[in-house]
This record gives sequence, structure tokens and C-alpha cells, in this order.
Amino acid sequence: MKHLAVLFMFLTLQVCVLRTASANFSTGVAAYKRGDFKIAFKVFKKSAQQGHTGGQYNLGYMYYNGRGVPQDYVQAVKWWRKAADQGDALAQSNLGRIYGDGQGVPQDYVQAVKWLRKAAKQGHADAQFGLLLNRDLVKVNAMYRKGLGVPKTKPGGEVVAQDRDAGPTRIR
Repeated sequence: MKHLAVLFMFLTLQVCVLRTASANFSTGVAAYKRGDFKIAFKVFKKSAQQGHTGGQYNLGYMYYNGRGVPQDYVQAVKWWRKAADQGDALAQSNLGRIYGDGQGVPQDYVQAVKWLRKAAKQGHADAQFGLLLNRDLVKVNAMYRKGLGVPKTKPGGEVVAQDRDAGPTRIR
């Protein structure tokens, strides 16, 4: 019975912490909207440290865009990863873009696709488009390497000599 009472107290405390984080988060959103980035950053950081995914996402956003803090892609990745690990689709999509571009992390297409897929599975349209675009770019790259409907190119982009009967290589 004593263990049950301790468990109940623990769960009650967790609910109180989450409610406080949510209330703080709302205050941060209001501050951000009125351009008070210093207050917004302070509030989002506190919410983020308490595990609030919205606070984590917004803190990453502020670091990424340099709003109220110096621009810092490494910090953006750190906070977006925390939100993404908790299932935040927007943070997952942003991580996919960041890994694809190599901002704050080494460029890693495997990680990019991993995060974009997670977000896309949750219905995030930008992530779905990003995967489609990525897949299409791979197809287009293969078309150029193989000369399928376009001039054949070498890996460095140099056009391979075309047979005269191969048809036009550009529109006039």
C-alpha cells in the first residue's frame, strides 16, 4: 500500500510539472509573437528542460534562425533531436533537412531519410515532399549517369560525347 501511495504522489507531481511546462510554453509563444525574443528564449528553455516538446522545438527554431540568440545550428540540432525523439513531426522533418544539408552536423543522407520518413509517417507534408524530391533527385541523377533521355554525364558532371544519331541534347 505504501508503494502505491508513493507511485500516486510521483504521478501527481509529473502532471503538475507538465502543466507548468505547458503554461510556461504559452507565455513564451506570446512573448515570441510580440517580438520579445529574450523572454521567449528564457521561457522556451525552461519548458524544454522540463521535457516539453513544443519548448524544445521552439528553442531549436530560435537557435536555427538566430532569434534572440546567436545563430547556432549545433544547438538547433540538439533541441530538435530531443523533440524528435519524443515524436514531434516538425522537429523530425527539420532534422531531415539539416542532415541533408549538413548544417550543424556532418551531411548524412541516411539520417536525413530516416528523420524525413518518421515525420512523413505522421502525415507531415513537407517531409513527404522532401522524400519525394530526394527520390526524384536520385532518379534524375541516375538518368544523367545512364544518359536516359538526357545527355550522359560522368560523375563530375562532364557530358560524355554523344552519338550524332542520339537526338537533340537541348531545346533551341
